[in-house]
Amino acid sequence: MKQPKHGVITKPLPWRRFFDNKHLSSHDLTEDLTLKIKEMRYEEVKGEKGRKDDCLVAVFENEDILPMIINTTNSKRIAEIYNTKLPIDWVGKYITVFVDPAVKNPNGDTVGGLRIRPTKPQAALPKIDTKRFDAMCKKIEAKEFSIDKAVSMFDFTKEQAAKLIDIKSQLANG
Repeated sequence: MKQPKHGVITKPLPWRRFFDNKHLSSHDLTEDLTLKIKEMRYEEVKGEKGRKDDCLVAVFENEDILPMIINTTNSKRIAEIYNTKLPIDWVGKYITVFVDPAVKNPNGDTVGGLRIRPTKPQAALPKIDTKRFDAMCKKIEAKEFSIDKAVSMFDFTKEQAAKLIDIKSQLANG
């Protein structure tokens, strides 16, 4: 995430954008986030008060998302989901990250933190651009391609989904 430029704040940006953040935090999420792990690293991480720790870190395919420190709890969760304790085997796998408000820090204070859902998420389907969508609709209308196949291949916008429903209705009535 790019930091904003110095000067008067003119855009509605979350407060975290004004700090030099290196890792994903519970303050970055407003909803569950399903992410594909691009690589796993073991690196030195500097804490808020200058403390240095060696940590397991997941880097995600979505470059807009900061890397996430994978603590013991979250490591156990990924190992359970994918039935492997080897972080190298987690590369290419999907995880769903959420904010658990009950997470406590080492002092026992409830501070909230990131956790991983205990189920294997479905792989996210790719979006389809307008030109390709229109070509696909023509093939569906010509009965050269099925709507079911299209739905299994792509994640559609609301407008695209509405158009597919219209086509399905026309095919059923025509």
